[in-house]
Amino acid sequence: TTIDAIVLKARISKATFYARFPSKTALLEAGIADLAARRAPVQMGEEVMSLAFGPRVDRFSDYLLDQIVDPETIKLERLATAESYRFPQVARMVQDMGAVRAQEVIRWFFDDAVARGDLRPMDTVVFARMYLDLLFGFLRRTVHGLARLDDREAIWGGMRATNALLFGPLRADATDR
Repeated sequence: TTIDAIVLKARISKATFYARFPSKTALLEAGIADLAARRAPVQMGEEVMSLAFGPRVDRFSDYLLDQIVDPETIKLERLATAESYRFPQVARMVQDMGAVRAQEVIRWFFDDAVARGDLRPMDTVVFARMYLDLLFGFLRRTVHGLARLDDREAIWGGMRATNALLFGPLRADATDR
């Protein structure tokens, strides 16, 4: 869109726009920062953290999936995808505010599971990145209309199967075969 269209829609003057935002990129960055700030931080209550590993990881992945399928997340990902060619800094900002933050939370969860003895020692940075890539694969399919959000049972069932596949061999109580 153009600055003229923005000021017309906002019913402000160009002077007012430029007093707040020196450029269209600055407006995009402010919008992305606002969306990211409204995202709920991970808060795993004591009742969740006291669960055995299997139910705990399922609750954690439920939280992550809720974030992924949230309409605001999908809008933000669509914006980053559409504007990344013209505004690469916008795509980087979305990455830093979303994926990097999510990876840190996932790593924290895996570090905690290793410390508790639920998972074998591993490189939690690499594993968190891999786990996030699986989730973002679903987000990208959703952004492009290839995943159905109305089939929640299939979505969450797929996540449970992914958890079993990934974590089964990494469980501290798993036997080597």
